[in-house]
Amino acid sequence: MNILQISNKGIFPPDGGNIATFNLTKSFASLGHNVYLLTMLTYKHSNKTELIPKELKHKIILDGISINTKPSIIKIFKNFIASKLPYNAERFVSAKFKKHLIKILNDNKFDVIQLEGLYPLLYFDEIKKHSKALIAYRSHNIEHNIWKGIAKEKHNIVVKVYLNILSKRILKLEKKYINKYDVILPISQKDALFYKNCNCTVPLLTTTGGINISSFDNLKVQTNYNSIFFIGALDWQPNQNGLLWFIKNVWVKINKENKNINFYIAGRNAPKWLEKKISKENIIYLGEIDDAYSFIKSNSIMIVPLFSGSGMRIKIIEGMALKKVILSTSLGASGIPYTNKKDILIADTKSEFINHINYYINNKIQQNTIGDNAYKLAINNFNNLTIANLVINFYTKNL
Repeated sequence: MNILQISNKGIFPPDGGNIATFNLTKSFASLGHNVYLLTMLTYKHSNKTELIPKELKHKIILDGISINTKPSIIKIFKNFIASKLPYNAERFVSAKFKKHLIKILNDNKFDVIQLEGLYPLLYFDEIKKHSKALIAYRSHNIEHNIWKGIAKEKHNIVVKVYLNILSKRILKLEKKYINKYDVILPISQKDALFYKNCNCTVPLLTTTGGINISSFDNLKVQTNYNSIFFIGALDWQPNQNGLLWFIKNVWVKINKENKNINFYIAGRNAPKWLEKKISKENIIYLGEIDDAYSFIKSNSIMIVPLFSGSGMRIKIIEGMALKKVILSTSLGASGIPYTNKKDILIADTKSEFINHINYYINNKIQQNTIGDNAYKLAINNFNNLTIANLVINFYTKNL
């Protein structure tokens, strides 16, 4: 099968979205399919051909077109006044990318074109005009819900009003393409329900993000059981808001009573104002790190204080595969078939976070038990090749 994947971000540096995209690219290729991965190269993301495994280089073409997506107040204001398209989407409209995409479609014959996330849908008309391939929309999240949640957390009335308008525009964009694509692949059952409630009638397959389980089995790193940690993109507002909430409501109390515990924070693109706010006693801020898996393995309890967002967190699955105790809000753990206190810890209030940390931080046996159960959940539900095979069978059925 010849597959074209289109993503609005390059594969480096890795984050939840491009990890989910590139993992499926590699899995398709491992199953014997030819994959052309076309990405938009932005000020945040680039491509690295060296990330393609040597044994798969003959099966994967990695291509990227640079576009300017850097936000500015002037552009935001002009969009708000003169356009009905959400600014988040308008940033990914590029004549250069459109021209290159049309050339690829004219020069190649694809069986399936898989659109990764909402914004590649902006090129749906060109794809439909220049290709007879099956068009699949892989929905990484319900985008408008993220901004609706962020708006709810804002206190500035002007910002709150703008973000609510932005959320409504994104919702309109999400609904615009429903039933236009041939098939849809939501990333969680909760997200699938959104499309069904919007009268989506095209064939639907709920398919989570996956991981390469073998990548985690031989990592030899000693664990510090008296540590908690956070890892995630620090330029993403839901992460910023959740982290600041955790420090203010949970960490200050934990640190006051447990001076022997350190809180490690890793993540890229933290703005200066955030670096200042997270500068507290016994918080070690590392910034962007070279080896995320070693960082995760070396620490004890992973904190996921997420109160807005959608989709599924790949970092939680990676933490589970590394036998970590994950302490997450119920929203943060969406899309994962967990059992609370068996393979994950769920906390939605500050007292729940505090109680879980106080109990488990000094209990190595319980940490290991939950970590072992988390590992079993990860290998049974999130194996890349299993997921890719399900997707290929789904496509074959609908071609």
